[in-house]
Amino acid sequence: MQRKDQFRSIVSDFGATCKQALLHGQKQAAIRRAVETLLVDAAGVWGLKAVLHAEVAITAHRIRPDLAVRIGKLPRCINSC
Repeated sequence: MQRKDQFRSIVSDFGATCKQALLHGQKQAAIRRAVETLLVDAAGVWGLKAVLHAEVAITAHRIRPDLAVRIGKLPRCINSC
């Protein structure tokens, strides 16, 4: 399967999962797992590894995102780099 087709499939699955999840519960919490799966799977299409970090303060930017994504091994840290 070509990358374009893989990516389309991942996005389609994401949409279908979100559609079902949004029928129940809080919107942000309902789609969190779907977003995580989307990011990890999409990175995998390009042979990359997405490492997810939940609610980690990124001091250099003075923010605390709900989800931060690090691709590969660098930087080794996400909160003080």
